[in-house]
Amino acid sequence: MNKNREAYDSQALRRVLILGNGFDLAVGRRTIYKDFYDSKYCPKDYPAPLIKYLNERLGKALDKVRWLDLENALQEFAKEPSKDDYYSKDEEKIVKYYRTYSDFPQGEPQFWGDMVQNMLKEGKLQSSPSGGDPIFPYSDDYFKYTREQRDEIALKMIEKGLADYLDEVGERAHVQEAYVLGLLRNFLEDDNASVYSFNYTKVGSLITTDALKIREYDAKVQYMHGSLQDGHVIIGAKDGDYGDYDFVQKAFDSQFNPPRLLKNLMEADEVIIYGHSLGDCDSQYFEPYFRYLVTNFDNKDRKITIYTYDDASEIQLKKNLNRLTGNNLRSLYNNAFQIIKTCDSANSGR
Repeated sequence: MNKNREAYDSQALRRVLILGNGFDLAVGRRTIYKDFYDSKYCPKDYPAPLIKYLNERLGKALDKVRWLDLENALQEFAKEPSKDDYYSKDEEKIVKYYRTYSDFPQGEPQFWGDMVQNMLKEGKLQSSPSGGDPIFPYSDDYFKYTREQRDEIALKMIEKGLADYLDEVGERAHVQEAYVLGLLRNFLEDDNASVYSFNYTKVGSLITTDALKIREYDAKVQYMHGSLQDGHVIIGAKDGDYGDYDFVQKAFDSQFNPPRLLKNLMEADEVIIYGHSLGDCDSQYFEPYFRYLVTNFDNKDRKITIYTYDDASEIQLKKNLNRLTGNNLRSLYNNAFQIIKTCDSANSGR
Protein backbone atom coordinates (compact mmCIF):
# COMPACT_ATOMS: atom_id res chain seq x y z
CA MET A 1 0.00 0.00 0.00
CA ASN A 2 1.24 3.49 -0.83
CA LYS A 3 2.49 5.01 2.42
CA ASN A 4 0.80 8.27 1.41
CA ARG A 5 -2.51 6.43 1.28
CA GLU A 6 -2.21 4.67 4.60
CA ALA A 7 -5.32 3.63 6.49
CA TYR A 8 -7.01 6.31 8.55
CA ASP A 9 -6.26 6.28 12.27
CA SER A 10 -9.77 5.76 13.62
CA GLN A 11 -8.38 5.86 17.16
CA ALA A 12 -7.27 9.50 16.91
CA LEU A 13 -8.68 11.42 19.84
CA ARG A 14 -9.64 14.47 17.86
CA ARG A 15 -9.66 14.75 14.07
CA VAL A 16 -10.54 17.56 11.69
CA LEU A 17 -11.28 17.30 7.97
CA ILE A 18 -11.36 20.52 5.93
CA LEU A 19 -12.85 20.54 2.43
CA GLY A 20 -12.01 23.12 -0.23
CA ASN A 21 -13.05 23.47 -3.86
CA GLY A 22 -10.61 20.73 -4.79
CA PHE A 23 -12.95 18.27 -3.09
CA ASP A 24 -15.88 19.22 -5.33
CA LEU A 25 -13.61 18.94 -8.36
CA ALA A 26 -12.31 15.55 -7.25
CA VAL A 27 -15.84 14.15 -7.23
CA GLY A 28 -16.67 15.63 -10.63
CA ARG A 29 -18.62 18.75 -9.81
CA ARG A 30 -18.28 21.61 -12.28
CA THR A 31 -17.51 24.27 -9.71
CA ILE A 32 -14.41 26.09 -10.91
CA TYR A 33 -14.74 29.86 -11.30
CA LYS A 34 -14.80 29.59 -15.11
CA ASP A 35 -17.87 27.32 -14.97
CA PHE A 36 -19.73 29.97 -12.99
CA TYR A 37 -18.42 32.92 -15.02
CA ASP A 38 -19.50 31.32 -18.30
CA SER A 39 -22.98 30.59 -16.97
CA LYS A 40 -26.06 32.81 -17.24
CA TYR A 41 -25.94 33.30 -13.45
CA CYS A 42 -22.78 35.43 -13.34
CA PRO A 43 -23.70 39.16 -13.42
CA LYS A 44 -21.13 40.23 -16.00
CA ASP A 45 -23.26 43.12 -17.32
CA TYR A 46 -24.35 44.81 -14.10
CA PRO A 47 -23.19 48.48 -14.34
CA ALA A 48 -20.95 48.61 -11.27
CA PRO A 49 -17.22 49.43 -11.09
CA LEU A 50 -16.71 46.13 -9.27
CA ILE A 51 -18.09 44.14 -12.20
CA LYS A 52 -15.94 46.10 -14.66
CA TYR A 53 -12.88 45.40 -12.51
CA LEU A 54 -13.61 41.67 -12.22
CA ASN A 55 -14.29 41.33 -15.94
CA GLU A 56 -10.96 42.97 -16.74
CA ARG A 57 -8.97 41.39 -13.92
CA LEU A 58 -10.24 37.80 -14.20
CA GLY A 59 -12.13 37.48 -17.46
CA LYS A 60 -9.14 37.21 -19.80
CA ALA A 61 -7.55 34.03 -18.41
CA LEU A 62 -10.49 32.16 -16.94
CA ASP A 63 -8.90 28.71 -17.10
CA LYS A 64 -6.35 29.81 -14.49
CA VAL A 65 -8.71 31.65 -12.13
CA ARG A 66 -9.30 30.10 -8.71
CA TRP A 67 -11.93 31.13 -6.18
CA LEU A 68 -9.20 32.64 -4.03
CA ASP A 69 -8.33 34.85 -7.01
CA LEU A 70 -11.87 36.21 -6.95
CA GLU A 71 -11.67 36.97 -3.24
CA ASN A 72 -8.21 38.51 -3.64
CA ALA A 73 -9.58 40.66 -6.46
CA LEU A 74 -12.42 41.85 -4.20
CA GLN A 75 -9.86 42.77 -1.58
CA GLU A 76 -7.63 44.62 -4.04
CA PHE A 77 -10.56 46.45 -5.61
CA ALA A 78 -11.85 47.66 -2.25
CA LYS A 79 -8.43 49.16 -1.47
CA GLU A 80 -8.11 50.97 -4.83
CA PRO A 81 -7.96 54.71 -4.06
CA SER A 82 -9.89 55.55 -7.24
CA LYS A 83 -12.40 53.38 -9.04
CA ASP A 84 -13.47 53.92 -12.64
CA ASP A 85 -17.20 53.63 -13.09
CA TYR A 86 -18.69 50.92 -15.30
CA TYR A 87 -19.37 53.36 -18.14
CA SER A 88 -16.98 56.05 -19.34
CA LYS A 89 -18.34 59.59 -19.58
CA ASP A 90 -18.98 59.18 -23.32
CA GLU A 91 -20.62 55.79 -22.78
CA GLU A 92 -22.79 57.33 -20.08
CA LYS A 93 -24.04 59.87 -22.63
CA ILE A 94 -25.02 57.03 -24.95
CA VAL A 95 -26.89 55.23 -22.18
CA LYS A 96 -28.69 58.42 -21.22
CA TYR A 97 -29.60 59.16 -24.83
CA TYR A 98 -31.17 55.75 -25.43
CA ARG A 99 -33.11 56.10 -22.20
CA THR A 100 -34.37 59.65 -22.77
CA TYR A 101 -33.62 60.45 -26.44
CA SER A 102 -31.97 63.71 -25.45
CA ASP A 103 -28.57 65.35 -25.83
CA PHE A 104 -27.52 63.27 -28.82
CA PRO A 105 -24.19 64.62 -30.17
CA GLN A 106 -25.26 65.35 -33.74
CA GLY A 107 -21.75 66.42 -34.68
CA GLU A 108 -20.10 63.01 -34.16
CA PRO A 109 -22.40 60.30 -35.55
CA GLN A 110 -19.58 57.99 -36.72
CA PHE A 111 -17.74 58.30 -33.41
CA TRP A 112 -20.85 57.30 -31.52
CA GLY A 113 -21.64 54.46 -33.89
CA ASP A 114 -18.20 52.97 -33.34
CA MET A 115 -18.56 53.33 -29.60
CA VAL A 116 -21.92 51.56 -29.64
CA GLN A 117 -20.35 48.67 -31.56
CA ASN A 118 -17.51 48.46 -29.02
CA MET A 119 -20.01 48.47 -26.16
CA LEU A 120 -21.90 45.63 -27.85
CA LYS A 121 -18.66 43.61 -28.08
CA GLU A 122 -17.85 44.30 -24.43
CA GLY A 123 -21.32 43.26 -23.27
CA LYS A 124 -22.10 46.71 -21.90
CA LEU A 125 -25.24 46.76 -24.00
CA GLN A 126 -27.29 44.16 -25.83
CA SER A 127 -28.88 44.11 -29.25
CA SER A 128 -32.64 44.47 -29.25
CA PRO A 129 -34.44 41.21 -30.19
CA SER A 130 -36.81 43.27 -32.34
CA GLY A 131 -34.01 45.07 -34.15
CA GLY A 132 -34.69 48.39 -32.42
CA ASP A 133 -32.48 50.49 -30.22
CA PRO A 134 -29.82 48.76 -28.08
CA ILE A 135 -30.79 47.53 -24.65
CA PHE A 136 -28.78 48.70 -21.67
CA PRO A 137 -29.18 46.16 -18.84
CA TYR A 138 -29.82 47.66 -15.41
CA SER A 139 -29.61 51.24 -16.74
CA ASP A 140 -32.17 52.32 -14.12
CA ASP A 141 -29.82 51.11 -11.39
CA TYR A 142 -26.97 53.01 -13.00
CA PHE A 143 -28.75 56.34 -12.60
CA LYS A 144 -30.56 55.50 -9.37
CA TYR A 145 -27.68 54.30 -7.18
CA THR A 146 -24.22 55.61 -6.35
CA ARG A 147 -21.09 53.70 -7.40
CA GLU A 148 -20.61 52.30 -3.90
CA GLN A 149 -24.26 51.20 -3.73
CA ARG A 150 -24.03 49.47 -7.10
CA ASP A 151 -20.83 47.70 -6.04
CA GLU A 152 -22.57 46.36 -2.93
CA ILE A 153 -25.53 45.23 -5.05
CA ALA A 154 -23.09 43.58 -7.47
CA LEU A 155 -21.47 41.52 -4.70
CA LYS A 156 -24.90 40.31 -3.57
CA MET A 157 -25.71 39.41 -7.18
CA ILE A 158 -22.52 37.37 -7.43
CA GLU A 159 -23.43 35.48 -4.24
CA LYS A 160 -26.99 34.79 -5.38
CA GLY A 161 -25.84 33.91 -8.87
CA LEU A 162 -23.37 31.37 -7.51
CA ALA A 163 -26.03 29.80 -5.30
CA ASP A 164 -28.39 29.54 -8.28
CA TYR A 165 -25.63 28.06 -10.44
CA LEU A 166 -24.76 25.43 -7.82
CA ASP A 167 -28.44 24.57 -7.49
CA GLU A 168 -28.54 23.89 -11.20
CA VAL A 169 -25.38 21.79 -11.07
CA GLY A 170 -27.09 19.63 -8.46
CA GLU A 171 -25.96 17.69 -5.43
CA ARG A 172 -24.79 14.52 -7.08
CA ALA A 173 -21.44 14.32 -8.83
CA HIS A 174 -20.63 12.75 -12.17
CA VAL A 175 -17.51 11.01 -10.87
CA GLN A 176 -17.43 8.85 -7.77
CA GLU A 177 -13.85 9.12 -6.47
CA ALA A 178 -13.47 6.11 -4.21
CA TYR A 179 -10.63 7.30 -2.01
CA VAL A 180 -11.90 10.78 -1.20
CA LEU A 181 -15.42 9.50 -0.55
CA GLY A 182 -14.03 6.82 1.76
CA LEU A 183 -12.08 9.51 3.58
CA LEU A 184 -15.20 11.64 3.93
CA ARG A 185 -17.33 8.74 5.17
CA ASN A 186 -14.67 7.80 7.69
CA PHE A 187 -14.78 11.28 9.25
CA LEU A 188 -18.55 11.60 9.12
CA GLU A 189 -18.99 8.32 10.98
CA ASP A 190 -16.40 9.14 13.66
CA ASP A 191 -17.87 10.81 16.75
CA ASN A 192 -14.43 12.26 17.57
CA ALA A 193 -14.10 13.92 14.16
CA SER A 194 -15.26 17.27 12.80
CA VAL A 195 -15.85 18.13 9.14
CA TYR A 196 -15.62 21.73 7.93
CA SER A 197 -16.42 22.83 4.40
CA PHE A 198 -15.39 26.00 2.59
CA ASN A 199 -17.72 24.89 -0.20
CA TYR A 200 -21.47 25.48 -0.28
CA THR A 201 -22.56 22.08 -1.58
CA LYS A 202 -23.98 19.17 0.41
CA VAL A 203 -22.12 15.86 0.57
CA GLY A 204 -24.48 13.19 1.92
CA SER A 205 -25.82 12.07 -1.45
CA LEU A 206 -22.26 11.44 -2.66
CA ILE A 207 -21.94 8.61 -0.16
CA THR A 208 -25.33 6.94 0.02
CA THR A 209 -28.85 6.93 -1.41
CA ASP A 210 -30.41 6.31 2.02
CA ALA A 211 -32.41 9.46 2.79
CA LEU A 212 -31.94 9.18 6.56
CA LYS A 213 -28.18 8.72 6.27
CA ILE A 214 -27.95 11.60 3.80
CA ARG A 215 -29.57 13.92 6.33
CA GLU A 216 -27.34 12.56 9.09
CA TYR A 217 -24.18 13.10 7.07
CA ASP A 218 -25.16 16.57 5.87
CA ALA A 219 -26.04 17.64 9.39
CA LYS A 220 -22.52 16.87 10.58
CA VAL A 221 -20.78 19.12 8.03
CA GLN A 222 -20.06 22.59 9.35
CA TYR A 223 -20.06 25.26 6.66
CA MET A 224 -17.68 28.17 7.03
CA HIS A 225 -19.36 30.62 4.68
CA GLY A 226 -22.96 29.54 4.33
CA SER A 227 -24.42 26.74 2.26
CA LEU A 228 -27.11 25.91 -0.25
CA GLN A 229 -29.13 24.16 2.42
CA ASP A 230 -29.13 27.40 4.44
CA GLY A 231 -30.12 29.33 1.32
CA HIS A 232 -27.24 31.80 1.66
CA VAL A 233 -23.62 31.82 0.51
CA ILE A 234 -20.93 34.33 1.51
CA ILE A 235 -18.15 35.55 -0.78
CA GLY A 236 -15.71 38.21 0.28
CA ALA A 237 -12.38 39.41 1.58
CA LYS A 238 -10.69 38.89 4.92
CA ASP A 239 -10.92 41.42 7.76
CA GLY A 240 -9.32 44.77 7.04
CA ASP A 241 -9.80 48.50 6.69
CA TYR A 242 -11.68 49.07 3.45
CA GLY A 243 -13.30 52.43 4.20
CA ASP A 244 -16.63 52.79 2.39
CA TYR A 245 -16.11 49.29 1.00
CA ASP A 246 -16.24 47.43 4.31
CA PHE A 247 -19.10 45.39 2.84
CA VAL A 248 -16.58 43.31 0.85
CA GLN A 249 -15.54 41.58 4.09
CA LYS A 250 -17.11 38.22 4.83
CA ALA A 251 -17.55 39.29 8.46
CA PHE A 252 -19.81 42.18 7.39
CA ASP A 253 -22.37 39.81 5.91
CA SER A 254 -25.54 39.84 8.04
CA GLN A 255 -25.50 36.03 8.25
CA PHE A 256 -21.79 35.59 8.91
CA ASN A 257 -21.44 33.16 11.82
CA PRO A 258 -18.66 30.65 11.12
CA PRO A 259 -18.20 27.57 13.30
CA ARG A 260 -15.25 27.30 15.69
CA LEU A 261 -12.71 25.88 13.29
CA LEU A 262 -9.63 27.41 14.91
CA LYS A 263 -10.47 25.95 18.34
CA ASN A 264 -10.86 22.48 16.83
CA LEU A 265 -7.61 22.84 14.90
CA MET A 266 -5.68 23.74 18.05
CA GLU A 267 -7.06 20.70 19.87
CA ALA A 268 -6.76 18.21 17.00
CA ASP A 269 -4.43 15.23 16.89
CA GLU A 270 -4.97 14.85 13.15
CA VAL A 271 -5.86 17.44 10.54
CA ILE A 272 -6.59 16.63 6.90
CA ILE A 273 -7.07 19.45 4.41
CA TYR A 274 -8.44 18.36 1.04
CA GLY A 275 -8.39 20.77 -1.88
CA HIS A 276 -8.05 24.07 0.00
CA SER A 277 -5.20 26.33 -1.09
CA LEU A 278 -5.00 28.20 2.25
CA GLY A 279 -5.14 31.53 0.45
CA ASP A 280 -4.86 34.95 2.03
CA CYS A 281 -8.60 35.62 2.29
CA ASP A 282 -9.02 32.69 4.69
CA SER A 283 -5.80 33.34 6.60
CA GLN A 284 -7.64 34.40 9.77
CA TYR A 285 -8.71 30.78 10.21
CA PHE A 286 -5.34 29.20 9.53
CA GLU A 287 -2.52 31.60 10.41
CA PRO A 288 -2.84 31.30 14.22
CA TYR A 289 -2.86 27.51 13.88
CA PHE A 290 0.21 27.21 11.67
CA ARG A 291 2.11 29.86 13.63
CA TYR A 292 1.40 27.84 16.76
CA LEU A 293 2.67 24.62 15.13
CA VAL A 294 6.04 26.14 14.22
CA THR A 295 6.65 28.01 17.49
CA ASN A 296 5.32 25.60 20.13
CA PHE A 297 6.61 22.09 20.61
CA ASP A 298 4.24 20.28 22.93
CA ASN A 299 4.05 16.55 23.56
CA LYS A 300 1.13 16.04 21.19
CA ASP A 301 2.02 13.93 18.13
CA ARG A 302 0.22 16.06 15.57
CA LYS A 303 -0.49 14.67 12.12
CA ILE A 304 -1.20 17.14 9.29
CA THR A 305 -1.94 15.99 5.74
CA ILE A 306 -2.80 18.34 2.89
CA TYR A 307 -4.13 17.06 -0.43
CA THR A 308 -3.52 19.22 -3.47
CA TYR A 309 -3.75 18.46 -7.18
CA ASP A 310 -0.41 18.73 -8.97
CA ASP A 311 3.09 20.20 -8.93
CA ALA A 312 1.89 23.73 -9.68
CA SER A 313 -0.73 23.71 -6.94
CA GLU A 314 1.81 22.24 -4.51
CA ILE A 315 4.18 25.15 -5.14
CA GLN A 316 1.39 27.66 -4.60
CA LEU A 317 0.32 25.83 -1.46
CA LYS A 318 3.86 25.95 -0.06
CA LYS A 319 4.05 29.67 -0.78
CA ASN A 320 0.85 30.18 1.18
CA LEU A 321 2.06 27.93 4.01
CA ASN A 322 5.33 29.84 4.14
CA ARG A 323 3.40 33.06 4.65
CA LEU A 324 1.07 31.48 7.22
CA THR A 325 4.06 30.20 9.22
CA GLY A 326 5.89 33.54 9.12
CA ASN A 327 8.47 32.26 6.60
CA ASN A 328 9.09 29.21 8.75
CA LEU A 329 7.72 26.44 6.54
CA ARG A 330 10.56 24.05 7.39
CA SER A 331 9.46 23.86 11.03
CA LEU A 332 6.12 22.36 10.00
CA TYR A 333 8.01 19.15 9.37
CA ASN A 334 8.67 18.83 13.10
CA ASN A 335 5.14 17.44 13.05
CA ALA A 336 3.95 14.44 11.03
CA PHE A 337 3.36 16.75 8.07
CA GLN A 338 2.96 15.79 4.43
CA ILE A 339 1.52 17.11 1.17
CA ILE A 340 -0.05 14.58 -1.20
CA LYS A 341 -0.72 15.29 -4.87
CA THR A 342 -3.93 13.63 -6.01
CA CYS A 343 -2.94 13.65 -9.69
CA ASP A 344 -0.32 11.02 -8.82
CA SER A 345 -3.10 8.55 -8.09
CA ALA A 346 -5.18 6.68 -10.63
CA ASN A 347 -8.10 7.28 -8.29
CA SER A 348 -7.73 11.05 -8.16
CA GLY A 349 -11.02 11.66 -10.01
CA ARG A 350 -9.55 14.70 -11.80
